Amino acid sequence: MMAVLRRAMKHLSLCLLFAVAIPGLCCADVTKLAAEDRKTLQDSSRFHEVYSTSDLPAAIVALCADKIADPGPEVERD
Repeated sequence: MMAVLRRAMKHLSLCLLFAVAIPGLCCADVTKLAAEDRKTLQDSSRFHEVYSTSDLPAAIVALCADKIADPGPEVERD
């Protein structure tokens, strides 16, 4: 009985260790942007919403042709 309990605790400890360690190992390069690039991305006036694939430039549609979802029904926007 104690051997089974000890094995279960070892398994649980190992799972918890991985659950804590894995997110720490996965880091994105986004945090390593140059200050100028970060400032450009934070400037919201440079961006606009796209409500339909027909609003995209033709060059973007050509690059993503097989990966763009078909447009759905019209929805009300605020």
